Amino acid sequence: MRKVLASILELLLVSLIASVHFSSLEDLKGVVSNFLKEARSEIQVVAYGVSDRDVIAILEDLEKMGVVVRVVGEKVSGGLEAYVDTADSLLHAKYIVLDRKRVLFGSANFTRNGLERDLNAVMIFDSEKVSAFFSSVTEWLIKGVEPLHSLKTNFGTFLLIPFVDGEKEISRILKKAKKSVKLCYYAFSDEDIFALLKYLSSSGVSVKMILDDWIESSRLSRLRWGGFDVKIVENPLLHHKFLIVDDKILVFGSANLTESGLHKNVEVIFETQEKDVVRDFMEEFERLWENGTIQGFRI
Repeated sequence: MRKVLASILELLLVSLIASVHFSSLEDLKGVVSNFLKEARSEIQVVAYGVSDRDVIAILEDLEKMGVVVRVVGEKVSGGLEAYVDTADSLLHAKYIVLDRKRVLFGSANFTRNGLERDLNAVMIFDSEKVSAFFSSVTEWLIKGVEPLHSLKTNFGTFLLIPFVDGEKEISRILKKAKKSVKLCYYAFSDEDIFALLKYLSSSGVSVKMILDDWIESSRLSRLRWGGFDVKIVENPLLHHKFLIVDDKILVFGSANLTESGLHKNVEVIFETQEKDVVRDFMEEFERLWENGTIQGFRI
């Protein structure tokens, strides 16, 4: 009986985390466009940038068909009515809620570069519970209604920054490392995270990083990077934001490892130990690490 229940639970988890998509392998614009076209009653699009012409055209067509379209962003193009975040913090989360039943969430802005050029990833969840979490964020951005700060599920935990201290949560997860840490980020400037990684490295933990060349303008570039294995991506833009601890724990989302990203911006991060999902991100890391066009450490 226990084996049967375990198998049922495993099937449910697979259905909840429907898919993971990487721009290194797939056409993210196609993934997002196909997802949008499945809307029947309501769609919420939230991101720093919403400007891709094809995405805007699909949303305008949906609106003509009677679908309620709500767009929230810092930079929104087209004739859609857009609610712009008025808080002091930067709206940096990126997600779509479809009919309050499905969610597409990740690191990609819904712009031409974000979907066609930059290195990004998105995940799709089939879950009303997850949809309710993200919808609460939308309601907060539009109406100021207190959102859910976090959501714990059987397949992982969602956290909303700035209501949750991102640096504290990232540090908590990193401190679990016994063997390895793999980081893949666009922006990294948080000195406390850097110091923790130095400690882990000195304790025998392997620390490997793939970073965008943005790092060369960071104040961290003036510090000593001994003990780390680092590769720099010059082109295309590395827009990923994920880390893996001991090949078992994944943290993925919209937040960079910066003071603003971990404390001030509107960000969502997701922590999971689902083996298939962690494996997918490990393969993406190794795919980028072995890419001959990526430069070695040179800070």
